Amino acid sequence: MSLHPCERDALWLYAAFSVAALVALFLPLGSMGLRICLLVIAFNVALPWVGHWRGHRLWISAWLFLLPLSLLQVFPDWFLSAQLGVLVFPDIGAPMIGTVSAFMGLMWVIPLFMVVLAAEAARTRANLTLGVVTAGLTALLIFAGSEMFSWRIPLWYARDVSAWQHMALYVLPAEFLLGIYTYAGYRLTLNSGRALKLAAAGSIMLLYLGALAFFYLLIETI
Repeated sequence: MSLHPCERDALWLYAAFSVAALVALFLPLGSMGLRICLLVIAFNVALPWVGHWRGHRLWISAWLFLLPLSLLQVFPDWFLSAQLGVLVFPDIGAPMIGTVSAFMGLMWVIPLFMVVLAAEAARTRANLTLGVVTAGLTALLIFAGSEMFSWRIPLWYARDVSAWQHMALYVLPAEFLLGIYTYAGYRLTLNSGRALKLAAAGSIMLLYLGALAFFYLLIETI
């Protein structure tokens, strides 16, 4: 199966970002937190710029939807860290939004763009149902992997919850649903104005927050 230029360029973008991230992690300049802030800002500049340069309308439309969603995703992390106390953002020299590292406000764009791109690839090659399922499974795979390795840097880590290989179990079904919510919101508001896109992003954030609370109750309490 051949890759669409949109997908092939995305692989190159993520490859370049991965190399930049590895260099930044080992570069002894400034705090780790500030380096990560610069990385996520650079990605959010490069994504729409390269998308415009290469003529990928999907990149632009996805980024315009995902950016406000990413900013709003600070609130679920804030709830988990400040209220439940089950998520910790260590002090690595980044600015903070409450108990959350500020770079998280832009970091969600990075995995969620992959979710949308994978789901769209499945939809165009098969059907919308497969696209939705792909969105959920892609999100689950990406976020499970990030849970396994984020504590090593450390970006964040879970505490006082059931976990396997540093993956908090209660977040996994919520993250599967987040992938589905995100792709559904993107598709439903594709041709809508900014106000509706923002309303959809806010609804997704609240649905995700509710899913986290529900599965925390189900797995950790009941």
